Amino acid sequence: MTISDALLTLDAGGVHWFRIDNGPNFYLDVWLDTSGRTGLTLSLYAPEQANALSVDLTPKGRGAPAKNDPTHDLLWKGSYATGVWYALVRNYNNYPVQYKIGSSQSTTTRNCVSYWEYLPTGQYVLWTDCGHYQNTNK
Repeated sequence: MTISDALLTLDAGGVHWFRIDNGPNFYLDVWLDTSGRTGLTLSLYAPEQANALSVDLTPKGRGAPAKNDPTHDLLWKGSYATGVWYALVRNYNNYPVQYKIGSSQSTTTRNCVSYWEYLPTGQYVLWTDCGHYQNTNK
């Protein structure tokens, strides 16, 4: 499917595949909005994985909650992301869930913000979010 601004319903245990043509753009952002519902995942597959796409293939990236962008439930930001990418939305719930998926492409230079954070598992992780932030270091 192609990404649109439509509200979609994903059946219990179901999957939806999306084709995202990022063309020559350097950056690709993909997000999933679930109105706070859990049990959905967002996986991203690079152009070189296109011939082997399956739900069992290890993705190049996964959507995750973004501390610097709480407007989306799951967010993935990629760089060096030219070409055609594929997104997989998977519902691990035993009931249908509604969601929206979106994407944006850009060649604009980005500033990056890095921060450390503890995961619920107790693991300490360094996150780097490359968005359109103003540089406050003068």
